[in-house]
Amino acid sequence: MIVNKVFSGRLFVLLLLLSASLTGAAVERIPTTAKSIVPVRGIVTRQKTTGIVYDKAILNRLGSVFKKYNTDKLSYTIGGEISMTDKADNSKKMSHVNFLLSKHANEFYYQLGSTQTLNAGGTYLYIDNKGYTILAGPQKPVVGNDSFKSLFSDEMAKNLQSEHYELLSSRKGAEQTITMLNEHHISCKQYAITIDTATLRIKKVFIRYTNFNAPLRTDNEKVVTVMINQWTNAGAPGKYLVADDVVTRDRHHKYKARGKYLKYQTVNL
Repeated sequence: MIVNKVFSGRLFVLLLLLSASLTGAAVERIPTTAKSIVPVRGIVTRQKTTGIVYDKAILNRLGSVFKKYNTDKLSYTIGGEISMTDKADNSKKMSHVNFLLSKHANEFYYQLGSTQTLNAGGTYLYIDNKGYTILAGPQKPVVGNDSFKSLFSDEMAKNLQSEHYELLSSRKGAEQTITMLNEHHISCKQYAITIDTATLRIKKVFIRYTNFNAPLRTDNEKVVTVMINQWTNAGAPGKYLVADDVVTRDRHHKYKARGKYLKYQTVNL
C-alpha cells in the first residue's frame, strides 16, 4: 500500500535500509484530558464526498520533518534505541537495543545490538557477534525510493486518504506528536512521530502493527518504538567497520574470517 511503503519504508530506515525489520514506531496513546497536553483542534473533518480532510498546517509540518530527515540524502548518520513488543509472541521482545546507521552514497554501515552490516568497498558483510557467524559477498546495490518525493507534493494527502488514515496532533510542552491512525488498516494501525517543535528534531517514532490472523483485536499487536538521539548530515561507514579487518579472500575468491574474527563461521553468499 502506498502509505505503508512511504511511511514504514522511509522512516526507519528511517529506519532504515535497516537490513533487519527495523521500522517501527508507536507512540503511547495520550489522554486528551491531561492538562499538560493541548490537543490541536480542527485537524480532522469528514465529508461524504471527499472523505477525510486534513489540516494543512499539520500536513506542512509533517512534510518539513520528513524533508529534514530525507534518507535519500548522499550522507547521514542516525542512531538511537529500538524497543519492540509482540503481544502474540513474547519471544520476539526487544528492549532498548542500540542501533546506528551511517550512509554515504551507495555505501552504508548498520549496527543493531550485537549484529553489524557493512556494504562498502566492494564487499557486503553481515556479522552476528553472538552467533559467531559472518555472511560475506559482493557489495549490494542500494536502491532509492521515488515514493519519498510524494511526501512533498499534493499527493501526500491523497496517499493518506487512500489508506483512510486520520491525521491527529497533540502537544506537550516543547514536543508535538503527529499521529496517523486507522484502527482498521490491514497492516499498520498507527504511526506516530514526536518532534521538538523548535528544531523539528524527531525524538520518537512509534508504530503499531496489525496482526493479520485477528486484525480486529488489540491484544495481539506488534509495537515498535524508536528513540532517536543522533542525526547528522555526514556519513562514514568505514569509520565503524572495514571489510579487510574482518575477511580475506583465498585464491578461489572465497571469503575467510581473519584477525579477531578467526573463530567465526564464514558463509559465502
